[in-house]
Amino acid sequence: MKDGGLLAGAYDSDDEYHFSYCISTDQGRTWSEQRKARVDKKVRDPELGYIAGRYYLHGRSGSKGEGAERFVLYQSSDGENWGSGIIVSSDTGNGDGYSTNCRVHTYDDDVPDELMVQYSINYKGVDSNEYVFFIKPE
Repeated sequence: MKDGGLLAGAYDSDDEYHFSYCISTDQGRTWSEQRKARVDKKVRDPELGYIAGRYYLHGRSGSKGEGAERFVLYQSSDGENWGSGIIVSSDTGNGDGYSTNCRVHTYDDDVPDELMVQYSINYKGVDSNEYVFFIKPE
């Protein structure tokens, strides 16, 4: 986190409108009580990223109901309060699979690091296409 803390999160398959998380301020030796943050488009199989003072949360937009199984991306300035989610994929015929991210270090003080995000969309049974995009800070 901005202050050097660690943020770890998970989801509850019975409550996908909340992202559960804990924070450690001592490099993972101890953790806060579990907290819940509301997300407007649900989250399942969440992934977290942090770059240039912004937090990113992404995953599937739940597993059931309207708008489920789409790839959703959230942004936060503190890692605890999340803005409105953005459904990134537009393929409503097939569900989205899993996602991940990694920080791409530029090794240049004048060029900020980037966050590479990868996600998959199933198109035939277990066959899937992989999509990659980059979040570049201003």
